[in-house]
Amino acid sequence: MIPSKSFSVLCLVLFCVMGCSTSIPSIYCYSVNLENVNCTWNCIHSGGNFTFRSKFEGETHSGCPAYQYKDGCSVGCIFPSIQNRFTSLYTTLSNGTALRNQTHDIRNDVKLHPPQNLTALGNSSVGDISLQWNFSKPALEKCVESNVAYRKDSGEWQSSSVLLPGSTSYTLAKVSQTQTYIFRVRCRIASQCAESKLWSDWSTAVSWGPLKPSASAETPVRNVLLMVFGVVTLAIILVIMVRVLLECERIKVIFVPVVPDPTRKLNDLFYEFGGNVEGWVRISPELREAFEPDFTEATCAVRESKPTV
Repeated sequence: MIPSKSFSVLCLVLFCVMGCSTSIPSIYCYSVNLENVNCTWNCIHSGGNFTFRSKFEGETHSGCPAYQYKDGCSVGCIFPSIQNRFTSLYTTLSNGTALRNQTHDIRNDVKLHPPQNLTALGNSSVGDISLQWNFSKPALEKCVESNVAYRKDSGEWQSSSVLLPGSTSYTLAKVSQTQTYIFRVRCRIASQCAESKLWSDWSTAVSWGPLKPSASAETPVRNVLLMVFGVVTLAIILVIMVRVLLECERIKVIFVPVVPDPTRKLNDLFYEFGGNVEGWVRISPELREAFEPDFTEATCAVRESKPTV
């Protein structure tokens, strides 16, 4: 039978061991593009920093060259890896009072960089769209499989089946020439090269189309363009008319005629010809004689008769 004092000490030791082991979070590691290894863990409390050490099988432990932090707490480490994907990785995480040792197999935990230089080319004669892209590691092209996703305008994403390893092209047939298509691609290590469980991030999306505007979309656009054209034309005409009225004297006289001054024309009549209209209008002697009478009449006296009483 265990004495009570010894039992208390044993419980205290077990409590400390359990508390110490649970105070160190577990580590998850994966390869980044077969160039670096990213190991992450959860931050237990703010300001808590851990010391991380690692080594591949057959190597010596080394410290972390680049810690990752969140809210003042170390949550990860990135260190270089030279194609050590198929060897075991040993890690140690400690906080000064406790530590956790783990062994990792990262052959199926490889995350490649997204495909690059994605382009889309349409062929209107056959009604399809051809995609082309490149991988970040051309040397491993035969070990990389791809997955293409696309959507029409603002519709839902649709995914293609996984393409054969090494494929860097895809053709979408029977596309609508009145809609816009948006494409993106991702990749991962294929099963023939120890398949990875991790897909890369999606590539930068590219769009294609439409070649022909749809009838429903064409009418509103045409109406808006016609209205804008009409407003701009009227504004230009109005500005031209205002400038003409303000700056062109001839047009101003046409729209606002000046009342003539008769005194200029009648000065000669009163001052030079003494009111003689015939002389002022310069009637020829022949015409003047034609209006003179060629006969004489006897003078007839006229007087007022007085009324008889």
